[in-house]
Amino acid sequence: MRSSARRTPDPARLAPTITIPLGRARLVDVMGQGATAVVYAATIDQVPLAVKVLRPEVADDTDAVARFHWEIEVVDGLCHPGIPACYGFGLTSEGLPFAAFHRVTGETLRQKMARGERLSVAAALRALHGILEVLELTHRAGILHRDIKPSNIMLSPEGLPYVLDFGLIQSIDAAHDLRRTGGNGIVGTPAYMAPEMARAERDAFCPATDLFCVALTIASGLAGRPLRGATAQIDLLLAAQQPVGPLRTYGLSLPTALEDLLERALSHEIHGRFRNATHMLDALRFAEEELGEAPVSGRISRESTRRVDVDGPPPMRRVTASISDEGSTASVHPPTISTFAPPQPASPEPVLPSDKGTTEQRRGPPLPLFLIALAIGFGLFVALSYLR
Repeated sequence: MRSSARRTPDPARLAPTITIPLGRARLVDVMGQGATAVVYAATIDQVPLAVKVLRPEVADDTDAVARFHWEIEVVDGLCHPGIPACYGFGLTSEGLPFAAFHRVTGETLRQKMARGERLSVAAALRALHGILEVLELTHRAGILHRDIKPSNIMLSPEGLPYVLDFGLIQSIDAAHDLRRTGGNGIVGTPAYMAPEMARAERDAFCPATDLFCVALTIASGLAGRPLRGATAQIDLLLAAQQPVGPLRTYGLSLPTALEDLLERALSHEIHGRFRNATHMLDALRFAEEELGEAPVSGRISRESTRRVDVDGPPPMRRVTASISDEGSTASVHPPTISTFAPPQPASPEPVLPSDKGTTEQRRGPPLPLFLIALAIGFGLFVALSYLR
């Protein structure tokens, strides 16, 4: 086992090459690493990229690659200013699957907390509003994020949030699909897990699960530290068994409207929370009015899941990314997994105005009236004939 591990190249020391429709770049700066992937920084034609590359030890795992492709497909379908756009995907020069996303400016909430900074109430409301708008779109498309935490929330210099890393997404209607849920076992980050996640109650996962993680993330940002955060084992036990409790016990002194909102979303029982992101977002708007904060909505239309325009070059939707290795090329075809925009109800064919009258008028009188008139006319004709 050890010798095999030594032969496995360290992705952090690689400088893979990628080619997408925007151009070609080498990835040299490591932005972050996870259990299954490494994220590199790159730039192509002045476009900043964050390139997620699967680790060599999982690149041959067909399930891992399928989930990676599904993540790309979902992110591509959930187009929103709060979700970094995907510009292309394929294989690096070393043969590792990658996806290139727009690299947003700012820093994560975790980085702010690491410096001991706290979110102000106004900043927390702004971040919460933006995250809920992303989750409203995501939940309407039938997808759970399952990994909302400070390191996956990027805050722009203006305080607008970006939701990152859709690697643990799950279809709400496919709780038993192991390929898409990551298999059996517990997934996520114990310090920010909802109770049902820590207990591996996969059938209980629902939008309220994401809302718990959001509320715990924002509460931690307000406190400037994780409300949990001992060890992974202790955090997992706390998440499964112990309610978060009143936020005042963590030294937080919040306006009542915001405190009530967060504590409801942090209910240990699913049925005590908001049903979905739309309900929590509606409650947040009332809290904003009560606190005298201007609404920060407007990033997305709640009536549609269609792509909205973002600054910068247009995202490449389901492109075939070329893979260059000094003369040789190959291609990885887009995943065949369907898009997750909810089906739109069929609208009736409109009746166009006409100088000949409406549709009903052109059809003439109903058949029963015609028969009655015909019977009356026939009766009169027989009567007149008899009188003659």
